[in-house]
Amino acid sequence: MDILIVEDDRDTCEALVNTIKHAGYSVQGFYSSQGTLSIPHHLKPKVLIADINLGEDVDGVTLARAAVSLYGRDLGVVFVTGYNFDFKKYKLASNERFLQKPISSSTLLRTVNELIHYMANRETIHNLKTRTGSSREQP
Repeated sequence: MDILIVEDDRDTCEALVNTIKHAGYSVQGFYSSQGTLSIPHHLKPKVLIADINLGEDVDGVTLARAAVSLYGRDLGVVFVTGYNFDFKKYKLASNERFLQKPISSSTLLRTVNELIHYMANRETIHNLKTRTGSSREQP
């Protein structure tokens, strides 16, 4: 699976899923956090798109942290919200992006593509360093 979407608004979730599917990615959408982390590890997603306000006990940020712990640090995360959320106060990790709703299809796909390429390059660099033994910090 390429993309996992968690969005509590059904219409928005379906729109996101359709946009991602039409771009050729495999995608699964959820309307809540329940079941999101039950994807078999061998099918781990490359990117999680998570609404920040899921209207339940777990918010999108907490869900994303749990997903990264479960699926690994090579999981890219796109946070989305329709609320006025000041992400300048929140330091995004290198594997995280933020989009404000409404989101155009082109913005969504550009962000997902950029994140997938970034994460693949990061993993390649890590693997090269590990093979060459240069993963140690130089003084």
